[in-house]
Amino acid sequence: MGIFKSKKSKGIEYKVQTFYKPEIKDKPPQINSNSLEDISANEAINIIKQNLPLENKRIIGDLIMGRQDLENPYEIDTENGQKIQMAGLPGMKDFERWPFQNKIEVKKCVFEAKVVLSGMDFKKVVKFISTRFCSDIDFQLSIFNESLTIYGCSLEGSTIFSDSVFWDSVQFNRNTFNGPSDFYNTSFQKGASFAYSVFNAHCTFTNSYFKSTMLVFPCLAFTNAICYADCYFMDTRFDGIADFGGAQFRRKVDFTNASFKYINLKQVQFNWLELKWEQVGRKKLIFGSLTLKGINVEKEYLTEEEFNHLFQNRVDVDLSEKHRQYDILKGIFLKQGDFESTDKCYYDWKQIERKESDINLNPETWIVKIFHYLNWFSCGYGVKPIRTLLFASVLIFFFGLIYTILNSSFTLDLSLISRDNILVNSFLDNIEYSFLVFMNFTSDVSMLGPSLKLLFLIERILGWITLLLFVTTYTRIMLR
Repeated sequence: MGIFKSKKSKGIEYKVQTFYKPEIKDKPPQINSNSLEDISANEAINIIKQNLPLENKRIIGDLIMGRQDLENPYEIDTENGQKIQMAGLPGMKDFERWPFQNKIEVKKCVFEAKVVLSGMDFKKVVKFISTRFCSDIDFQLSIFNESLTIYGCSLEGSTIFSDSVFWDSVQFNRNTFNGPSDFYNTSFQKGASFAYSVFNAHCTFTNSYFKSTMLVFPCLAFTNAICYADCYFMDTRFDGIADFGGAQFRRKVDFTNASFKYINLKQVQFNWLELKWEQVGRKKLIFGSLTLKGINVEKEYLTEEEFNHLFQNRVDVDLSEKHRQYDILKGIFLKQGDFESTDKCYYDWKQIERKESDINLNPETWIVKIFHYLNWFSCGYGVKPIRTLLFASVLIFFFGLIYTILNSSFTLDLSLISRDNILVNSFLDNIEYSFLVFMNFTSDVSMLGPSLKLLFLIERILGWITLLLFVTTYTRIMLR
């Protein structure tokens, strides 16, 4: 992820872009199969234990450095990304992870068989660059104390990182996952990036935790990733910016019960989205890159209060840009028959439009602003029919009050303002009369002077409009 500053007339602004390092935009180095040296798995292990890099090698046989028997309960994966422990079997017992003190640096290699590094405690950096794994790679129940990088790799078998803990940054940029990838119940303490990666089989991040210590960095960067199979983020917690900008989900992506702090869904393509609008809401959506004013890029850590202050005073995107994203999400919810999320999404958008629409010397802007407020109060932008009843009650009360305090000459009659007349007799009678006029139940204007007949006509028109508004709004919701 990068932070770039630009000088403005009011000071310095910093644009926070949602990628970890600039090199993920570049293509990774390619493997030259003709130049690979064949070695056994044991020879590869000896090279790694000598703290030497492993480069341009073809590793023959299973490379096993971790614990194969972790005393796990027997688990099966369901189609919706959940894991089920079979009844009657004991749960996982406590065990000591095997500490590994050397760094692992592998570049442009091919692993012909399994790579098992499960149940380990990695003390140093682990890095795989432009490497092909022809079979499964297993890191489950491991701890990574420093950064993990798997960049530009081809993973043909299963990729397993379930129940692992990452204390430093994690980068899975520009990888191709041809087998299922399992990140179930995994903790990312300094964020993770899967930018430009391709998932050809289902991937599972269910019950995982994404956190970013420097809050301007995304806790998950899924930018421009492509998922050709189902992707699961059920019950996942995103404690930071979850950036899915430009990602493509060709099948289903499931965010059931996932919790977000902030989320970027700009230019995301969905085929089927399992998400409720209240999970994201209008206060959590980010519309592309952030531009923060006054951020100190030399500071290693931002407190929650500092970030919230910068975020509230950020340079926001145009209203048209927000409109496009809200329309896309509303269309997805509507297509899937989630009318509740559709209405909530539309309502939140209209609230933003009402609050952020400009007012200037052009009279049209004032008319538009008034219309926004009237639309909000009268029917909740067409999604809250009960509010129409409240609007009608206010109008009936208002006209009843006008009929009471104004006499036939259209001037204020102070003699009517007494406890006996206005509060008990005249006012109640006029409220009843106003109700009949509003509902078009009467055409009697004998009690009105010539001037008040104009109010009678206005109230009758408003009554017809309000009744039509209520019927159309309520009918649309009932037909759903």
